[in-house]
Amino acid sequence: MRPPVVSRPVRSALPALALSFCTLACAAEAIDGRDDAFIVDGKSDTGGIVENSAEAAAVLYLANTTSYADLTGELGLATKSADNIVAVRDGDDRTAETDDDARFTTLAQLDAVPFVGPIAFDKLLQYARDNDVVGDVPSSANDPFDPASCTGSPMSMADARSRWNHGAAELSTYQIAIRNRKCTNGSCSPWTTFPNPNLEWRADTTGIVKLGQFDGEMRLIAQSRLCHSYSRNADLIVGTVCDGVGESLHCSTYGQPSDCYREPGDPIIRAYDGSYIRFNGTLTAGCVQLISHSEVDDSLHSGVKSQTDVAILKRF
Repeated sequence: MRPPVVSRPVRSALPALALSFCTLACAAEAIDGRDDAFIVDGKSDTGGIVENSAEAAAVLYLANTTSYADLTGELGLATKSADNIVAVRDGDDRTAETDDDARFTTLAQLDAVPFVGPIAFDKLLQYARDNDVVGDVPSSANDPFDPASCTGSPMSMADARSRWNHGAAELSTYQIAIRNRKCTNGSCSPWTTFPNPNLEWRADTTGIVKLGQFDGEMRLIAQSRLCHSYSRNADLIVGTVCDGVGESLHCSTYGQPSDCYREPGDPIIRAYDGSYIRFNGTLTAGCVQLISHSEVDDSLHSGVKSQTDVAILKRF
């Protein structure tokens, strides 16, 4: 909460002395210039910190959650820097915990705040390091269903090809996450997580996230396993294949076939049971996130819907 504005008496005498007090106070408060930037060539100029690193996550966590009083007190930020950080968080209505609140999801967004430059960034980073915030950001920042959990600029096609061409196509392993809830006339119950077999997928739906050629194009592939198609005498990918490397990802499908098949000319591998799920997401230099949301009407009860989310979130 922003502290109240305190009115100050007007000094009608000793203007030179008042000016000297102001000069001393301003000199004591180290502050960035209005448009000073702390990002140089994609890295901070106070330690080479990059987007999606553990240090970046810690800095953003502090910028998003620290009170005005602690930003200026415990962390030592200049009042103008803290004031503008809180102003961005509070949104247009200048009030915390309302619908227009915002949060910083990238260092670039924080860098764009007036009077937040190398000095402010260094104080945030130093506090994070001194107080073991680095690598210990609360798990809510790693919610696989929250699009803000994987932030930063999308991995460029050039970077993707560089990784793939140098034998680093396998980015990481992953575990799929599922949640479900019931909604009645717009009022929804809390989300409930449940094991994968409830969707008739294999219980150990884990796999690898990799980059590679698929139907002649560079794709992101979240592969659970290879499935041998006896009719085609070939190993096919079971998982999801994504278009949009370098931009926003659009992917399908996922299933549990006992055998695999692919329609002629169809690049999508489907399960025998017809399971077909579309994902949207992002791939950055440090993480991948894919999210699918589905809603089904209850055929027996009007106004009742079942919502299911499926997600993959992995840092690498």
